[in-house]
Amino acid sequence: MPVEIGYDVHKVRALLPVLREYNYLNVGTYGIVAEPVLARSLERLRNYDARGVAAYEEVIAGQEQARAHVARALGAHPEEIAFTGNATDGVNLVTAGLTWQEGDEVIISNEEHPAVTFPWYYLQQRGGPRVKQFHVQAAEEPVLAELAQLVTPHTRLIATSHVSHRSGTRLPVAGICKWARERGILTLLDGAQAFAQFPIDVHVLGCDFYTTNGHKWLCGPKGTGIFYVRREVLPLTHVAHTGAGAMRAYNLENLELVPSARRFEFGTRSHALYEGLDAALDWFDRLGWEAIERHLAWHSAYLKSQVLARPGFKLHSPVPWAESSALVTISVDGMDAHTLANNLRTQHRTITPPVAAFNALRISTAYFVIKEDLDRLLAILDRMVTE
Repeated sequence: MPVEIGYDVHKVRALLPVLREYNYLNVGTYGIVAEPVLARSLERLRNYDARGVAAYEEVIAGQEQARAHVARALGAHPEEIAFTGNATDGVNLVTAGLTWQEGDEVIISNEEHPAVTFPWYYLQQRGGPRVKQFHVQAAEEPVLAELAQLVTPHTRLIATSHVSHRSGTRLPVAGICKWARERGILTLLDGAQAFAQFPIDVHVLGCDFYTTNGHKWLCGPKGTGIFYVRREVLPLTHVAHTGAGAMRAYNLENLELVPSARRFEFGTRSHALYEGLDAALDWFDRLGWEAIERHLAWHSAYLKSQVLARPGFKLHSPVPWAESSALVTISVDGMDAHTLANNLRTQHRTITPPVAAFNALRISTAYFVIKEDLDRLLAILDRMVTE
């Protein structure tokens, strides 16, 4: 192993059977669930579905254990955490939950996933706030300078990814949130590409809302989303949909929402699914979060160094770990990224998605990826360049 990371990556890989079929470099889209996590997830789902109400109390207890675990992982209070289906849900809870006034404005980055761009532009299309964009950079000073040019007295909220899904750039979100709060502007961070890569403390970041999921870098069950809302702004965030479970008073003349983020959860749902999220967190606890970050950082740096050393290859991601992530975006002169990604999958059993904006490939150097995986990809690209 090129770096001492603290866990046996080969034993980990043995618990991820798909790696015997594919060179899997795409947890930035879907993570792959380790066998121990999958076994516990399925057992809890089976228990709830097979036993129904008979299992309800224990399942709810498991869900609340998962909520507390997620809160610890994000530096939040459990009452600030709502469980959703994905990160997009959290964005929509904000777009639908705030009371908008005529003339309001929202600022987002120019490298947002459709999870962010679509809800805000759809809201604008329906007569909601006007959407502006700032350019993604890792350095705080130019980002704040651009925001200063965009902000007006009508700016209500700044929404941005913590890590860009296109370039893997880690944005200076703590600085953005501090700057915004000093001006009475709310902040929403999309952490879909950040959670489980490096430490996150939402209280230290100072954001008002944070949305993420369990199915990418945490490699937990699909359909697990996490929405953080700061306690102080909870009263400003109305629920767009409601039902049983969201209210603590049943007086129909004066319905009262539960005094926590659980007000965004209502009706019958797969409560046991979040026990799978708890299992994924336990798996990472066992491996060691610091060890996982060292693994991500080393393999990200190795891939970047190899790309920079190759004529005709271009790196679209920042080099320093503090400014980047384990998402590494690269392009090769004269090659169409969509065609290349398709060829890699069908001809070489290597899974990595294209990034249309850069005509590039996006490689996820996840916690189970080894140097040989990256060398295999690079060797294929080298052959294509010379053919």
